[in-house]
Amino acid sequence: MKWVVVRPDTLLEGAAPAYSLHDESLVSGLFRPESTNMANVANFVCDLVTDAETWDRWVGQLPVIVNERSAR
Repeated sequence: MKWVVVRPDTLLEGAAPAYSLHDESLVSGLFRPESTNMANVANFVCDLVTDAETWDRWVGQLPVIVNERSAR
């Protein structure tokens, strides 16, 4: 079975600003959490399903997805 687990940080509603993906490392801490719009999670999952290059890059991994800092 091939898989990808998408790990958002604090989920927010709203439009889909720019986002970044990070390998399995933590990108935020307890006292400075990052945020992720639910729309970005949906966009990334759609990219995984429809774009072979994106799938090949992340298959078997646990990417962390967060909004870009400049987009907040």
